[in-house]
Amino acid sequence: MPPATPGKAGNDFVVGDVVEVPGNMFGTVRFIGSVDGKKGTFAGVELHPEFSQRGKNSGEVEGVSYFTTTLPGAGIFLPLNKAVRRDSPPGSSYGAFPHTQRRVP
Repeated sequence: MPPATPGKAGNDFVVGDVVEVPGNMFGTVRFIGSVDGKKGTFAGVELHPEFSQRGKNSGEVEGVSYFTTTLPGAGIFLPLNKAVRRDSPPGSSYGAFPHTQRRVP
């Protein structure tokens, strides 16, 4: 069973942060932690709706659910060190993806 992550911080990221991900995409961090069978710390990201079709899952890996996505298949997992925090999303509207202010160290 995966660890619970609401409000959990990792490497200056918190669940709810908006991050850029490889492939010129962005989304919202929904999970931070370890993934069974993988080494390292991962960010589970729900891609912004315009990128949702490029997702790989709905927040699960090999039958284990780590988070859920609003749109089916809009989730990806990536090593935390590959995510880059975005201070504000592009454009004037971000709809269903609330932005969480940067955590002050």
